[in-house]
Amino acid sequence: MGPAYLIFGTRSSEEGFFHDEVKAFEEIGVLTSVFLCYSRESGKKKEYTTDKLRDEVVKATIGPVIAQPNSHVFICGSANMAEESKSALKDISSESCIDKLVEEGRLHCDVFGAVNTSNKQ
Repeated sequence: MGPAYLIFGTRSSEEGFFHDEVKAFEEIGVLTSVFLCYSRESGKKKEYTTDKLRDEVVKATIGPVIAQPNSHVFICGSANMAEESKSALKDISSESCIDKLVEEGRLHCDVFGAVNTSNKQ
């Protein structure tokens, strides 16, 4: 596997995230870079997964690499952000690169929570 990037969002750093395991994967080179964001971290500005994907550092880090045929992007966060994350990735790289990332199974979204698809009010 080539470069692998993890973008992980949750409410706070206390929400059961496997910090030690992810740090170990980064240290041994399984993950190239890890980007964390929290929407309810005490004393900090809310930041969602899609915000992190549009962050200048993230764009500069993964944008040029997405086109590589062996790169992988792992996105973890609430189910509500899955489709918007693809859109955010298109802000980082070309639409054709993101489509190829999806088609080749190199975009991995692990989402949690329920999505309300009902139009009832």
